[in-house]
Amino acid sequence: FPNDGHAYFNRALFYMDLKKDKEALVDLNKALELNNRDAEAYRYRAILKEDLKDWEGACKDITMAASLGDADAL
Repeated sequence: FPNDGHAYFNRALFYMDLKKDKEALVDLNKALELNNRDAEAYRYRAILKEDLKDWEGACKDITMAASLGDADAL
């Protein structure tokens, strides 16, 4: 699924459930590369970055998710 951002997003959620943070981050990055308007992907990447203690990155992503209209990011 090389050009399907939603497929990368779904696999990232699966990886997050398995605590495979590096793999999840790669897939969320790819999902956002393919669709940089995906608020939900930004929100989940913020959660992942928080888990990885990347506070600045998490803050940027949650802000982006909120600016794109993700009510759960507020």
